[in-house]
Amino acid sequence: MAIRLEEDHPSIVVLGGFDPRRFHPQWFRAEKLLGEVEAEQAEIRFVTEQISDWSAEWFDLQVTQNRLLVVSKVESRAESLRDLVIGILQLLDQTVTLALGLNRSMHFDVGGEQSWNRVGDTLAPKALWQPHLPKRPGLRTLQIEETTRADGLPGRIVVSVQPSLKYTHGVYFDVNHEIRPQGERSTPFFLEVLRDHWERLLVEAKKMAEDLLERAQR
Repeated sequence: MAIRLEEDHPSIVVLGGFDPRRFHPQWFRAEKLLGEVEAEQAEIRFVTEQISDWSAEWFDLQVTQNRLLVVSKVESRAESLRDLVIGILQLLDQTVTLALGLNRSMHFDVGGEQSWNRVGDTLAPKALWQPHLPKRPGLRTLQIEETTRADGLPGRIVVSVQPSLKYTHGVYFDVNHEIRPQGERSTPFFLEVLRDHWERLLVEAKKMAEDLLERAQR
């Protein structure tokens, strides 16, 4: 059975200083970031001084006093997600922003228990652990970090791999590109990164996950 991508959720994180009360669906409507129907149909969980947490048709949003997170429910809206965050940052151009996270979270079905075990055996060989854990060692969470980026952007890449909690023989990949420049006036730079690098980084994240899963089956 071929490796199959079951779920794919791009997301964007901005660290900085925010007023969660401002991030109400009606503010998005007033600023033309959402249509009237989308804003009216938004599912609001909280909009308080500490947190704004709600869902629209195609994205989930959570804002605290130091973190903005927007998650696309489907990969096909990745471009819309980028444009939404660009719109938010343009409106909040005086807000101090410190770091930008460009992420892609994916659940893969690898085609059965044997293939699933092979992924764990390849990424975390059991032979290394069996002298100490002789019964049945298995991979739970693996993180790989690159602290000097090949593309020259300031920051790091963190890749997390673990068994999927949603699919029986699934593997979960999360690829996080953390962009963290020096200085407080980072918003113009983040807008440039979103425009110039978002699509490329999403493509590279999927390619990395698929390549590692395919290599594990050889």
